[in-house]
Amino acid sequence: MVQAELNGMNYLLKLNLNWDFFINLSGQDYPLKSQKIIRDYLTENIGNNFIKIANQLTERPETMNRIENYFVETNDGFSGITFRRAYLKDVIPYIGGQWMILTRECCEFICNSGEAKKFEEYYLNTLIADESFFQTVLMNTSFKGVLINDDKRAIIWIPDGDIKLRPKTFTSEDMKFLLLGDNLFARKFDDNIDSHIIDDLEIYFNLPLKKN
Repeated sequence: MVQAELNGMNYLLKLNLNWDFFINLSGQDYPLKSQKIIRDYLTENIGNNFIKIANQLTERPETMNRIENYFVETNDGFSGITFRRAYLKDVIPYIGGQWMILTRECCEFICNSGEAKKFEEYYLNTLIADESFFQTVLMNTSFKGVLINDDKRAIIWIPDGDIKLRPKTFTSEDMKFLLLGDNLFARKFDDNIDSHIIDDLEIYFNLPLKKN
C-alpha cells in the first residue's frame, strides 16, 4: 500500500502538469462537495497538508506490535512467525490513517529528500504500514510544511471483533451525519447495500449524477 502511494506520487511529479495536491481515494469513497467547492477549499488552503496524526506510543499503544516486530511475508500472506526488533533510534512513531491530502511540496520531500529512505526500509516489514509510514516520516524529518490533523473524511467507526474497528458502510439513515462538518469526502459506500444514499448525496450537493 505504501509503495503504491509512493509510486503514484513519483508518477505525478514526473508529469508536466501544474497540480497542487495529492489526494488518495478508494473505490468506496465518495465526494461530499462539488468539484468547484473542493477546488475552492484547497485553493484557500495552499500549503496545508491534511492527514490524521497521533503519537502511536502514547495514544495507540495497542498497535505498537505492528512496528516492534519484523513480519515475514510469503506467497500466502504472513508466515505467522514474528521477530522482535528494536525500533528506529531517536524516532517517535506516529499513526493515523491511510487517507490524506498532501501538497506537491510534501510529495516532493517524501520522494526526493532522501530522508524517507530509512523509514521505507524499516516499514517494509511492519504491519499495516499505510496507517503510520507517512505520519512518522513527516513528524521525524526536516519537513517544514504545515500538517493539519484532519484527513477531511467522514467515517463512522464500528466494532469488528476484539478491539478492532472498521468503517461503517453508509446507508440512508446516515444522511444527517454526512451533512455535518466540512469534510470533503466520505467512506465507505456500497451500491449493493444501499444505492439510495449516493443518489441523495448527488441531489443534495448538486453532484454529477453517476452513470449506469
